[in-house]
Amino acid sequence: MSLVAEANDIEYWSTIKLLRVMETAGCIDLEKVTEIIEYWEYSNDLPMALPKLRKQFKEYFGSDCPI
Repeated sequence: MSLVAEANDIEYWSTIKLLRVMETAGCIDLEKVTEIIEYWEYSNDLPMALPKLRKQFKEYFGSDCPI
């Protein structure tokens, strides 16, 4: 998907960045972010490799990833 966005000069956000934007805007809270991430793990449907997810979570939320 990022290749398609690049080819069409469209800004691409990771799922973690989108969650951060939604949290900052007040659409969801950190508890809901945690719930979503835990569900991804439970359903074996992480949007990226776990080390990358943890790194991005720390970058965007300033704390350790809940999983």
